[in-house]
Amino acid sequence: LLAVRGCWRWACPRTGLAKRRRAQAVFLFGIPQSQLFRSAMSGQVALEVTHPLPKFVLPQEALSYVPREQDIKQHFRGGDWERKIYCNLKLDDFEEQKIQEFVQHNTDLPLTRTMRARIMRYISHSRNDLAKARQCLEDTQRWRGEFFQTPVSDRDEKLLEALKLGFASYIARDDGLRPVLLIRVKIATQNPGVFGPETCLKLIAFCMEFMARFMVVPGKVEQQIVVIDLADVSLTNIPVSALKSVVSTLSKHYVGRVYQMHVLNAPLLISGLYSVVKPLLTDRQQQKIKFASSPRDLFSEIMALHHIPKCYGGTRPDIQCYYPFDLLPGPFAAGQSGGPSENATPNCHRAVGRLSSIGVLWEGGISEKAKELAWTTEAASIFEHLGMPAPTNSGAGDPFEIGEAEVASLAGSDPPMPGRD
Repeated sequence: LLAVRGCWRWACPRTGLAKRRRAQAVFLFGIPQSQLFRSAMSGQVALEVTHPLPKFVLPQEALSYVPREQDIKQHFRGGDWERKIYCNLKLDDFEEQKIQEFVQHNTDLPLTRTMRARIMRYISHSRNDLAKARQCLEDTQRWRGEFFQTPVSDRDEKLLEALKLGFASYIARDDGLRPVLLIRVKIATQNPGVFGPETCLKLIAFCMEFMARFMVVPGKVEQQIVVIDLADVSLTNIPVSALKSVVSTLSKHYVGRVYQMHVLNAPLLISGLYSVVKPLLTDRQQQKIKFASSPRDLFSEIMALHHIPKCYGGTRPDIQCYYPFDLLPGPFAAGQSGGPSENATPNCHRAVGRLSSIGVLWEGGISEKAKELAWTTEAASIFEHLGMPAPTNSGAGDPFEIGEAEVASLAGSDPPMPGRD
């Protein structure tokens, strides 16, 4: 029942927002910062990662990936469509007009650079209802201000235990290089003392903040695939509070971050109820949620076989410890059976700093240089090693260095704003 109920909430994209402050006097949307940010809260730390990052948390393919049309937009019958990649790409005239209208009607809204980059996600989420978009932005900003008073951290013993058990874990990428978040519901039913509502909420927030910081490249890869495995779960023992935390958090506070949600091994009653509800859903809603007939059919359609654990019909040994996230190198072509590359370059994530991962919303008034990705100071050497031309904006972003233990403070004060014409 929760899965069917949740399908209505998965109709639109989701993402997260951050509250931050900036001390410099700059202009945002032509409004002096002193006016626009007068109510903004001080910077917060949203995420702390003390364990070593996986060597292939960002594969080399992501640096040069050219998104396909279906990666950028999904088109539906009747002319409806939904944008999937929002930053560092030229928007349609209609989208730019909506952004301009939003800005003109919300000059009193305190937005940081991070919030600005995500305005179009919320406009899309609200189906171009600008008042609703503002309300959603404010709700998420308020939630983040309260929730991240203490950062989600893998120092937290309960959270670390939950991560290692693998209730929610990144296991691979699909053929569009989108991270695949696997949610194994039975882990919550087997460990009720671990997966209370608070821990589940922290776990999902940790995963989403981790993905947004280390696993995306704006303009190339900005979303993820969510796979919910209901194996060994019945209607009598389904962890309602755990699933409610997952669905609610993703749908409300991480707008625009879910490309598709797939449901595996659903009990007959749930899949039957969904088949009844499905005709009532729009094409957009139906494309967002998929009930898979078998794990192998699903995974082999979107992933290379060496990324798929044997228990799901792939060739990869079953994962024994789910954290740190066990991510393998490419190739990533769906159904590819040749195994992982032996010559893959590790640690390509060091080319993308916090400034890079935020991205820039491409709209009127932003300079051409600011529309380019702001790569880290290490990016040029990484690109050279890969035999790729050095990025034109290399060194424009912040250094990747975040300490010996790779401690990542993902919020804090916003970096300087991009330039304007």
